[in-house]
Amino acid sequence: GVPVVALVGYTNSGKSTLLRRVTDADVLVQDQLFSTLDPTTRRLELPFGKDALLTDTVGFVRKLPHQLVEAFRSTLEEVGEATLLLHVVDGSGDPERQLDAVNTVLGGLGLAEKPSLVFMNKVDLVGEVARDKITGRFPDAVFGSAVTGEGVEGLLERISEELSKLQIEVELTIPFDKGELVAQIHDEGEVLHESYTEAGTHLIARIDRDSLPGLRDYLGRPFA
Repeated sequence: GVPVVALVGYTNSGKSTLLRRVTDADVLVQDQLFSTLDPTTRRLELPFGKDALLTDTVGFVRKLPHQLVEAFRSTLEEVGEATLLLHVVDGSGDPERQLDAVNTVLGGLGLAEKPSLVFMNKVDLVGEVARDKITGRFPDAVFGSAVTGEGVEGLLERISEELSKLQIEVELTIPFDKGELVAQIHDEGEVLHESYTEAGTHLIARIDRDSLPGLRDYLGRPFA
């Protein structure tokens, strides 16, 4: 039931450095294409008492050849299974070009609609005027630096907020002969309270909004 946040981004955008910054992970950090071949996953402690898993993925490039997409599909599968994509962009480079390249690859994998958050990295290398321009162009992005730690606390708060938006708190009464649903909620959600009544298992749980349609018959009331 722990949400998964997948780091995606153009090669050398600073994904591995960010992973190391926020999780103290010992990750290979190189200025090299595809230096991150095996996804590295670490536990991420978020504000407001939440936890998530943060996973690093292979760096993307423009016009990634189809055979390369196939070769790295196993590492990119981490992206498809993620709850939220954290798109790391090198703010000192060409942000639009990087965003376009990564979004093209995600589109090719059928993941264009996956919930995402942009972290504009390396702003410590950008002058004040250029920084103001980037801020104006990407008002929803979080700005900071994985190297200096600037903006990282705000980033963790935004990740926590975005994950909360994707879940809903519900009250359910599930008949005893539907035990597989109780197990599913334990696996995929967060059970806050569990008790037993004559009608079945009574749960208060946080679940993904996408899971709600399959549970409507057992719904007591949705919370926020």
